[in-house]
Amino acid sequence: MSTPIDDMETYLQIIVNQGRHLLELVNDVLDLSSLTDGLISLKLEEVPVKEALSQVVSQAQYQAAQRATLITLPEVSPDLRLVVDRARLIQILGSLLMNAIKFSPQDGRVEIGVEPGPDKLIFWVKDRGIGIARADLQLIFDGFRQVEGGATRKYGGMGLGLAITRNLVEMHHGDIWVESEPGQGSTFFVRLPRKQPDPQKEA
Repeated sequence: MSTPIDDMETYLQIIVNQGRHLLELVNDVLDLSSLTDGLISLKLEEVPVKEALSQVVSQAQYQAAQRATLITLPEVSPDLRLVVDRARLIQILGSLLMNAIKFSPQDGRVEIGVEPGPDKLIFWVKDRGIGIARADLQLIFDGFRQVEGGATRKYGGMGLGLAITRNLVEMHHGDIWVESEPGQGSTFFVRLPRKQPDPQKEA
């Protein structure tokens, strides 16, 4: 008995998706290991914030389309810049945006933006998803930790994404936190200095 072509394509797509998911998990483990061992260094440069945010949104559009999720990005001044590792900044914000999409309801909306300050910038990513209990707000940044409960466990993963993100933020002398209520969604904040400290002055 032969397998219909449409069924074969479906099965192949499942295999591809599972393989991609496994590769992401392996890469997360390697990234966290390298970060904790101090094997990752930053390549600092002056980065236009609007350009970086636009790239983050562009990279997330496919996943957003799969869940019919709208991504909104308020206007950002083209003159706004900060000294940062461009690839790591995109990784930080991209991870938060992907999480926001994953934990949002179908046909939902997520927002990403930045609030400029004199010495620091505060990036934020907001969703209207399942939210996080107050007692669990700090646990989510620990490696291999996920908030327990039926609503969150179905989303899978190893609980490494936010641990990696926190490490990368701290490498930039920044900090990360979240404000959330169950059933009301979550907003993640990343505060980064406009310029990185001079290593010679720190020594």
